[in-house]
Amino acid sequence: MSEETKKWYYSFEGTAKGPCSVEEIKMAIQAQIIRKDTMVWPGTGEWIKASLSELSPFFPEELFAPPLMPSLQKATVLEDLLKDLKSPENRIGWIYSGIFIFFIIINWMTLSLGRDGTAIVLLITGLLLFGTFFFDLKKMKKEGKPLPFVKQLSFLILPWYIWQRSAHLGLKKYPFYFFIGLTVIWTILAVSYFAPQREQAEFANEACEIARRNNYDCVKVKITETVKKGENYKAVIYLGNGNIESITISYNSKLDRVTIWGL
Repeated sequence: MSEETKKWYYSFEGTAKGPCSVEEIKMAIQAQIIRKDTMVWPGTGEWIKASLSELSPFFPEELFAPPLMPSLQKATVLEDLLKDLKSPENRIGWIYSGIFIFFIIINWMTLSLGRDGTAIVLLITGLLLFGTFFFDLKKMKKEGKPLPFVKQLSFLILPWYIWQRSAHLGLKKYPFYFFIGLTVIWTILAVSYFAPQREQAEFANEACEIARRNNYDCVKVKITETVKKGENYKAVIYLGNGNIESITISYNSKLDRVTIWGL
């Protein structure tokens, strides 16, 4: 008997189905009615599993799902981070980072306007941090989880306090890691941007004061070009009568003296 004419039987829900042609068997395999562990009978001999019979080539190769890619595993961490951001228990931990972001942004804005507002920004930031700190202590005490005094002292090193707080309350350390990241960003900005901008703001303010002492109604001085960092700058001076004059600002570090040229 040829393969084309052979008649097959298969077990389905406890009963024998058939006879079936090879084509009918193929269709049943594609419809997953016949599986690899389905018992079949080729018309002679014993019943056997389909995977061990002549029907085995008709089953598609099994596709094994690969392990999760690293990017997909990171997505789980991201979801956990977003969940922590929304968590009321850890909200204050994130507020400390928010205050630090406020400090960076306001510092950048004041220096961009040619003003050195570091002192007032530090004062406001300090008040916000201490206010949040005392509110946090009161909240933890009210919830029956008072923070020991020794751990309260870690507030003097804010990132360490955020870590201690999270450990004390059994919370995720995400606010701590985020704050450390902000500290790194702040350090880079302080060296590469804020320090030079603050220095220029000081020179511009001093130049304006010199102009006033020489009977010029100086409104403000704006540095337009750095000729030599820390020594020579090109700038414009805005006068009370509406005139705008180009000047040069020089700084003698040995004498600690600022001089303006061009008026």
